[in-house]
Amino acid sequence: MTIFHKITNSAKLVILLITPAYTTVSIEGISLSILITN
Repeated sequence: MTIFHKITNSAKLVILLITPAYTTVSIEGISLSILITN
């Protein structure tokens, strides 16, 4: 395991962790804006 491999693996983990959270937040934001406009 080189340092580069460690960085790549940790980056993948971070992306895997952040993406679902970001998706739920954006979905909540969209639904909130829809509720406000209606």
